Amino acid sequence: MGNSFLKRLAEFFTVLRLQPAFVIRIDREAAFLDGGQVDPVFLRGCSEIAALYQLQGGLVLGLSRPGRIQLQFREIPEGCQQNFRNLWASL
Repeated sequence: MGNSFLKRLAEFFTVLRLQPAFVIRIDREAAFLDGGQVDPVFLRGCSEIAALYQLQGGLVLGLSRPGRIQLQFREIPEGCQQNFRNLWASL
């Protein structure tokens, strides 16, 4: 096993142990806060992005990292993800 594999495996288990700081569910082109707290501006922006890209489902997760929040996505097309990151960075 290479170091790269072990590093990825360690990252995977780290993510499993982390509780998200927030969970935003995308459903039928709208964003809903399912857990945690976010700035209402971010939630509205997520709805705008979901509508713009006609997203029917998915999750935006905010994972706590030392000194920052890292966004992770489930069922959000890669082409849309940068829009969420840009919105998050603008707040």
